[in-house]
Amino acid sequence: YTSRTRSRTPSTRAMELMKDYVSHQFVDPLLPDQLRPWLGHESMARTFAIYWTIMTIGGYLVYFACASTSYLFLFYLFPNPAQHREHKPHLVRGEIAVSLIQFPVGAFL
Repeated sequence: YTSRTRSRTPSTRAMELMKDYVSHQFVDPLLPDQLRPWLGHESMARTFAIYWTIMTIGGYLVYFACASTSYLFLFYLFPNPAQHREHKPHLVRGEIAVSLIQFPVGAFL
């Protein structure tokens, strides 16, 4: 029990547990032997790649869950003919495309 572990919040500990789980279950079996010396368990590049992947996939899941729910709620449960006339399918595709590009960039930042 050091000062380093004492200052960690519960959310930080949860992220570290998630990183360790993903590292041991998914990264270790897929990592080639040639990269193991450079991408050890405490490597900054490995940690960044794991956190980036978790945040990107999580962003996609949350976005599609919320967007699907709101689309269903607004357009199917409460139909409004005025909205449907103004609604253009290519606008939805454009919004999805921009969002799919944004999540990896947002996770990087």
